[in-house]
Amino acid sequence: MAGGWAGTFRSIVANPEWRRCLGALLLFVLAGPALGLDPDRLTSQYVHDHYGRDEGLPPGAVWTALQSRDGYLWLGTQNGLVRFDGIDAKVFTTADTPGLANHDVRSLIEADNGDLWIGTYGGGAARYRDGSFEPFGTEQGLAHPIVYDIHQDDEGAVWFGTAGGVTRLGPDGDVSTLTSADGLAHERVFEVYQDSSGAMWFASLVAGVTRMRDGRMTTFGKATGMVSDQVHAVYEDSAGTIWIGTYEGGFYRMEASGPVRYPLPEGVAGNGIQSILEDSDGNLWLGTYNNGLIRIHDGEVAHFGSGALAEAFVFDMTEDREGSLWVASREGLHRLGNGKFLTFGEPEGLADATFVVAADPSDGSVWAGTEGAGLFRLQGREVERFGVDDGLASNNISALAPDGSGGVWVGSFGGGLNHLSDEGIRTWTREDGLPSNHIFALLLEDDGALWVAADGGISRLADGRFRTWTREDGLPDALVRQMHMDDGGRLWLGTNGGGLSRFDGQRFENFAGQAGVPGNIIYAFHEDAEGSLWIGSRDSGLSLHRDGRFHHFSVADGLPQASVYGIAGDEQGYLWLSGGGGLARVARDDLLAIADGEDIELDARLFNESDGLRNGQFAGGFQPPVATGLSGHIWFPGLAGLVRVAPERLGINRIEPPVTLESVSVDGRSLPAGDPVRLPPGSDNLEVHYTALSLVAPRQVRFRYRLEGYDQRWQDVGGRRTAYYTRLPPGEYRFEVRASNNDGIWSERTAGLTVVQEPFAWQTTWFRVLAIFAFGLLAVLVYRLSVRQFRVREQRLSGLVRERTEQLEQALEAVERSSRIDGLTGVANRGYFEERLAREWAIARREHEPLGLILADLDHFKLLNDSRGHQVGDDCLRGVAEALMAVVHRPGDLVARYGGEEFVVLLPRTDIESLRVLAERMRLGVEALGLPHPEGGINGRVTISVGAAAVIPDGQVEPRVLVERADRALYTAKDAGRNRVSVDAGS
Repeated sequence: MAGGWAGTFRSIVANPEWRRCLGALLLFVLAGPALGLDPDRLTSQYVHDHYGRDEGLPPGAVWTALQSRDGYLWLGTQNGLVRFDGIDAKVFTTADTPGLANHDVRSLIEADNGDLWIGTYGGGAARYRDGSFEPFGTEQGLAHPIVYDIHQDDEGAVWFGTAGGVTRLGPDGDVSTLTSADGLAHERVFEVYQDSSGAMWFASLVAGVTRMRDGRMTTFGKATGMVSDQVHAVYEDSAGTIWIGTYEGGFYRMEASGPVRYPLPEGVAGNGIQSILEDSDGNLWLGTYNNGLIRIHDGEVAHFGSGALAEAFVFDMTEDREGSLWVASREGLHRLGNGKFLTFGEPEGLADATFVVAADPSDGSVWAGTEGAGLFRLQGREVERFGVDDGLASNNISALAPDGSGGVWVGSFGGGLNHLSDEGIRTWTREDGLPSNHIFALLLEDDGALWVAADGGISRLADGRFRTWTREDGLPDALVRQMHMDDGGRLWLGTNGGGLSRFDGQRFENFAGQAGVPGNIIYAFHEDAEGSLWIGSRDSGLSLHRDGRFHHFSVADGLPQASVYGIAGDEQGYLWLSGGGGLARVARDDLLAIADGEDIELDARLFNESDGLRNGQFAGGFQPPVATGLSGHIWFPGLAGLVRVAPERLGINRIEPPVTLESVSVDGRSLPAGDPVRLPPGSDNLEVHYTALSLVAPRQVRFRYRLEGYDQRWQDVGGRRTAYYTRLPPGEYRFEVRASNNDGIWSERTAGLTVVQEPFAWQTTWFRVLAIFAFGLLAVLVYRLSVRQFRVREQRLSGLVRERTEQLEQALEAVERSSRIDGLTGVANRGYFEERLAREWAIARREHEPLGLILADLDHFKLLNDSRGHQVGDDCLRGVAEALMAVVHRPGDLVARYGGEEFVVLLPRTDIESLRVLAERMRLGVEALGLPHPEGGINGRVTISVGAAAVIPDGQVEPRVLVERADRALYTAKDAGRNRVSVDAGS
């Protein structure tokens, strides 16, 4: 049942001539890593995402999955057909989908012409074309309403495996059915498949599998040596091998003599092989019935022995165009991907909480010190552990220094110093001359002398004796966390509160408080090939020491995070910085240019869990916090184990995300699909809903859009998937939207449509012409009349003119006032908000005062609006507007409707802490309304998610930056579970 682009790929490569041509093409085009799942990874090292009810999928099993040509992921589930873009799930059921007779969807295929065929359990089949469903059931000739599988052959005919035989729908519309009378092993046909030779395979649930070749039927089952007659899967790989999966764990390769059982480890196949798929990297995947996934590559069998897929009931698999493997199971939908990094933690035989890491220069192995689990040595996939039972002083390892001969110096937290070698393990403690048994850093000199930073001071071990320096000798702090020996033989020290120090063997030179030096808690050193020294601190960013001078870099310069726990350089010109919120990659040359005074945008990126990290929290404060191996791989310790970075094979997603327009609504009501879209006269709020179909990390997809004829430039809106426009002037516009994927690759092609705002009659050109003519004629008549009766009615006419002038001024004032107010909620509209934002921004910049902004979005409002009706939704919006207005009291504060279910609050002279208090009051005020939301609210009530930001404007920043930061905080609140406040605290 595997579908999507991988199914099309398989049908092509099954032909020998196509395989030769495609192979040459792939060698030419894909010089980098393959898109499929890396077979060199352990099964635990794939990125694993799970999707269920919390992500909008209906309850129950997911039976089948495929990716259609437009990029959507289609799912057949127990309770509906689902169209999924990685964020939002559109569910089709019998209640809202004419033409769909049953919503227990068991099979899906996309035909060559783009039609989507849906097979259901009891409702026959249906075809989805151009947004509508057309039934294909027993009345149209289908053998039985239970459809297990659908397959299209190379002639374009569509085959339906049903509980009553196999029905064939020919390209010309003719319908025919095969049954046991025609040679089928049984009428209950669970899977239909055509191999590259043109033979058709029909797998039954009770009598084996039948092959139809050149009109001849041949059945394989228990009678031919198979373990079971219950056949679930038939599949042909790119080498032309036919594979068969059965109940009771049978897995067979078809030979000329018949099916030959493939040896799988005992018990690994569970109760049976339910589905088979070969990905684009040559992995053969087996989905089992109650034992999860199996991977076969080059004869090596690997099983998902732990995690959510360990005992899963896997029904189907498909590979998307970006190389992810999607798994349909009883437990929901799963996605497996490579990620950008490789993690070695508890599932791989190490421990999760790792403190320090060191690369052994003698053999390329990697040492890892952990919290409570001892010392580990990793060489390839082999893991060796050392603990107190082996002679170590403690299982809390806090410092490492390989000795270059296969041994390693080990500092522990509470147990002193160890040296591990082929001769055994030796221990030094406080009794041997150390200041303390708590070791924070080790540094080995070229002559074999060892520097030890313990709680209380630093010591040098040479010729079997320690010499110690403390605060009495000029050390700025008793606790040293990092040490580095530069090319000039000077020892740099990073302390836990005394800042940066340098020791020349005679005296300490302390730099705390000097310009360009980071904070007082130093966590990292890195000296590059040019002799520049990079210094990382816990919360104060990055510093550079070059040519005797310091330069400091902060978040304001473009660093993704303020914490720098470890620093390493790669051969591509980047610095890698670990921290408390992820792993940052920063262009070294850009940093140097900024240090030289150039005004450039820093090339920097923060990697986190969505990029494949199990945990974005890294370890810091112990030495070494990073290691570079002989192969150039960079290792960082973290809370989920060691993280390996291969900079030259980072796995950049170069697939441009296709952008799709999903719907258009005006004033809360959907408009008919089509281009152009015509808006009725007097329309207030236009919303354009769009999406981008990149499924690797959909929450990292970014959008920009513009309305030509209205917007002066592209609007960068982050991850928001709706465009809002308020009260467009009459005219014709062109809306366009682009998207970038998780690696910042922007789509070259845009999605767009023409928007026509129809005018009122009085807004048309001909009306203006007539009005001017009428006004001119009236002026002439008035003039003549006034001349004729000038003396008699001079005073009366003057009074009338004054009265008319006052009325006109009042009318103009009313028009101006209405142009600023949202017609539904009574608060300001977006146009007036943007006018006020520009004005307040200029004032705040002149007065050097903070300007605060709050964005509030109703949680799950679309579900409420769709299920309860627009009147309920409108009442809800009015109630929320009143609740927000009740919080702000100052004359200069402004509450406005930003678009749809979004509100914005502009707060001059409001700092970040006051902003946080006001935002929380607004959230509580809406929650206190107690507006019912039975369809998807939080605790059955209407709630809001709130993002807030504040800045003190300067000449380098535009007002849109404030909106973008509040919008980013709003999406953080949504991602964290909604009904909460998130404040962007960046400087």
